[in-house]
Amino acid sequence: MKSLKFDSSLVPLVLNGTKYSTWRIFDEKLVSVGDKLELLESSTCDFLDYAIVVRVIEKPFSQITTEDKQGHEGFKSDEEMYQ
Repeated sequence: MKSLKFDSSLVPLVLNGTKYSTWRIFDEKLVSVGDKLELLESSTCDFLDYAIVVRVIEKPFSQITTEDKQGHEGFKSDEEMYQ
């Protein structure tokens, strides 16, 4: 089964459903619609929950829209997002 890891600061957002979207650069896991994923905390690999992928969009960061940002943690600026 494929897994995705999340920084400990994001775990509460994942668990309470506020964060339901993630962006990945160089997705070597080839995540695709219908995949069942294990969600893990990145530093400890503690199991958080399971998720089913319902949509995958591939695009450059420069083309990310306001709609794309829904369900993702916020950034103060695009520069912070790029970091």
